[in-house]
Amino acid sequence: MNEKCWVLVGKQTKRRRAWVAKKRRRTVGSPTSVEADWRWVLAREESHGDVVGFFHTHPDGAGTRPSARDIRTMGAWSSALGKPLLCLIADGETVSGYVFANDESANDERADDESNWKAVKSIDEKTPRRYAIFE
Repeated sequence: MNEKCWVLVGKQTKRRRAWVAKKRRRTVGSPTSVEADWRWVLAREESHGDVVGFFHTHPDGAGTRPSARDIRTMGAWSSALGKPLLCLIADGETVSGYVFANDESANDERADDESNWKAVKSIDEKTPRRYAIFE
């Protein structure tokens, strides 16, 4: 099965340390690699300023922990957009979430040490396309 990716648009409610996000712009990659419509992401962020991250699938059995590629990619996006971003990862019915800090060091050899990203506490799936995420 090919990996899939959606852009998450929404907002962060700082007072409650929560995020509200909707899945938009689904793309399909290969069985071991995710693809996204990067031009759409940049255009959306420039026009609305509401890109809050990405939701993507992992191959069956691969788990929901970010891969080394996920960590590098999310670090680069956080740095490029100048803000923390969510990364929701699904493996079958299990979905886990992570927040990646806006930190340029996320792209160096220390990226895998979890100093630039953290797991979220809970994910509430409101509908198949809407989520509330709590840090």
